[in-house]
Amino acid sequence: MSLEIERKFKIEFPDIKTISKLSYKTMLVSQTYLKTTSNTETRRVRKSLINGKESYCYTCKKDIDAYTREEQEKEISYAEYKTLLSEAITDTLDKTRYCIKYNEHILEIDIFPFWKNFAILEIENLKQHDIISLPNYIKIIEEVTEDKAFSNISIAKKLKILKNKL
Repeated sequence: MSLEIERKFKIEFPDIKTISKLSYKTMLVSQTYLKTTSNTETRRVRKSLINGKESYCYTCKKDIDAYTREEQEKEISYAEYKTLLSEAITDTLDKTRYCIKYNEHILEIDIFPFWKNFAILEIENLKQHDIISLPNYIKIIEEVTEDKAFSNISIAKKLKILKNKL
C-alpha cells in the first residue's frame, strides 16, 4: 500500500487545445466502482486508453482523511476486469484526463462529458495547507477536496440514479 495525498479543485472549463498541447499524457478513462464492506474503503476497476492501447487496473483506497488515502493498485487482465465488473455498484464513469507537468507537481485535469462549464483539477502530493501558484490557463472556482459530492464514486452514483429515472 502507498499513500495518496491529493487536493481537488473545481475549475473553469479549460481551453482543450491549450491543455492538449501541454499534456504529456492524455487518457480516456472508464471507471466502475465495486461493492465494499467498509464506509472508508473504495474499490474500483478502471479501463484506460492511452495512444490506442487499453490497460486495466484494480484499485482499493482507504480514507485516512479528506486529503490522504492508503492506495493499493495493480494492473489486471481484461478477463479479471470483466469478472470484477459483476461487483459493480455504479455505472461506468467516463472522463478524459490530461496530465500536465507544472513546476514540481502533476496537474491532472478531468473533463467529464456531462459538464460543459467546469472541470476537475487534481494535484497529488499537495498537502492541505500548501499554497501553489497555477498557470494562467487554469482558473479555480473553488476547492472541493472535502466535498464528497465531487468524489468520482459520488458522481458515478448520481449518474446511475439519473439513468434509472429515464
